[in-house]
Amino acid sequence: MLMTTQERYLHSMTSLSVVSGGFDPLHPGHIRLIEGASEYGDVIVFLNSDDWLVRKKGACLMTFEDRKEVLMSMSAVSEVLEIEDIDGSVSKDLQDLRDTHKGSLYFCNGGDRNKGNVPEEENVKGVLFKYGVGGDYKIASSSTYLNDYIKAVTNTNPYVKKWGNYTILYESKNIKVKLLSIAPGEGISFQRHKKRNEFWVYKKGKLQLYYSDMEGEIKSPEDAKNALKCNWEPGETMRINKNVWHMVGNTGDKTAQILEVQWGSKCSEDDIERLFTWNKRHKYLSSRFA
Repeated sequence: MLMTTQERYLHSMTSLSVVSGGFDPLHPGHIRLIEGASEYGDVIVFLNSDDWLVRKKGACLMTFEDRKEVLMSMSAVSEVLEIEDIDGSVSKDLQDLRDTHKGSLYFCNGGDRNKGNVPEEENVKGVLFKYGVGGDYKIASSSTYLNDYIKAVTNTNPYVKKWGNYTILYESKNIKVKLLSIAPGEGISFQRHKKRNEFWVYKKGKLQLYYSDMEGEIKSPEDAKNALKCNWEPGETMRINKNVWHMVGNTGDKTAQILEVQWGSKCSEDDIERLFTWNKRHKYLSSRFA
């Protein structure tokens, strides 16, 4: 794998400066690291594989080839190499390069790295280790940039309600996906929607659900006495069709959650007709189970 670099520098006394990482995506902290490393020698980037990113973060945003192309566009980068990163370090590749290169070899690390979290310093001999390259603090991480972006585009700031809060995970003209977090002892009102259907996935907590198959026949709280009650189990689902009256609440002592998928001609908060609140359910609803 390192043969090209080994051959190129085998008889050279040129100083080499190695940096390593996923660079997914490349951000200003990476650029400062690479530019700082270039002060010690020709920069060789040990680029982690797509598999490494999946193991560490669950997914990769950019493929190895895309990340390599971006890095190679930097004037400070001499070469980008895919490394054998099964053990979570670049020790083997760094030692291979050290064994074949006659000049000075530096391994440069940013402000978030130190002797305590760089196993290569203990495992590789004959390499000069540098820390705080590009600045002695960590500007940000790729994960931070991605999480901030996801938060912005998915509107993940929760909307606070009396019964808890909800977060919009996805929204288009006729579809909306929300995560409902219901506080202990609280619940949503007895309500219906005229222009949308809902599909609920019970994620966690202790929930109690009321619904009526009478659809539009309920016109007052007193008409709701025939609504059915059912106890849910995590993992179970429920479809709430248009005009079906329903109510759900948390009877446990920990926050309960429901993943809610809405679809129809109108998926907005003003398509809600309410009859009474959760804390008045005992006054109007029977204890008849479905």
